[in-house]
Amino acid sequence: MLARYHFRDPDDVQLLQKLIHDENELIIAVFDVYESDNNNENLIDSLQRILKQSKAMGIHMQSITATSFYNNDPAW
Repeated sequence: MLARYHFRDPDDVQLLQKLIHDENELIIAVFDVYESDNNNENLIDSLQRILKQSKAMGIHMQSITATSFYNNDPAW
């Protein structure tokens, strides 16, 4: 349902589905936080950041790890 309302780019939806299917540790962490605070805005924002960072790193349909994010962008 989230993808339908907040992620209109088919590539974003496909990448998000892949990350969820692969049980990506960042995605799992985002949903764990969501379970504790039920904040839809934070969930969407975090998922969008993960997708944006993945694309910036040239990762579209490959598995990613949290380590790859932290090593390439100190702002994260």
